[in-house]
Amino acid sequence: MVAARVCHSMAMPTVLFNLIAAKPKYHTPDECREEWDEAYRICCEELAKPNPSRGITGGHSSLEACARGHVSEDCGGNPVDYGPDAPN
Repeated sequence: MVAARVCHSMAMPTVLFNLIAAKPKYHTPDECREEWDEAYRICCEELAKPNPSRGITGGHSSLEACARGHVSEDCGGNPVDYGPDAPN
């Protein structure tokens, strides 16, 4: 139960506040905030389990590292490599 309390009291990462100032291309600041909220919820629930799924956590044991894998690149999530043929 301690993990749940810690997760619910977590503040948004600084990267989110920096993105709001930088104005993401494809998302509004509110959309980014929603993505981070949902990512934290998913990761918090999973990391509270005795054996968290690597498919959900990406193998990370920290809440923020896990959450970055659930947030779009535009909102500060992990960068995506679209390969050499990706449109600009």
